[in-house]
Amino acid sequence: MKLFNLVRHCNFILGMPRERKRKTERGTNSAVLRIAYDSFKSGTKKLRQVASEYNVPRESIRRFVSKMDINESHQIGYRAHNRVFTPDQELSLQQYLCTAADSYYGLSPTEVRKLAFQ
Repeated sequence: MKLFNLVRHCNFILGMPRERKRKTERGTNSAVLRIAYDSFKSGTKKLRQVASEYNVPRESIRRFVSKMDINESHQIGYRAHNRVFTPDQELSLQQYLCTAADSYYGLSPTEVRKLAFQ
């Protein structure tokens, strides 16, 4: 029974946090937004003209322009909001827990959380 729990914990750590698979291609392409931004900032076209030319919602371009004016390295798209550890930290924690499980020193989920956030 304890060995089963250890294996389950290793499998839990392998999938932490879950990677969400997109089901649609909804949203605006970042390359198109950058091109539309450059076209708007050149001053030759108005926002509505740029939006209709590149087939991008006007509000999306306006929001992107305002964010780019504040911060030039603005990221586009969805980002993981629930990341606690870097990929290297996750890998080292995963290796430690699997090593502990292999040596029959099982940790409960509560102990794993305490260890992770020390």
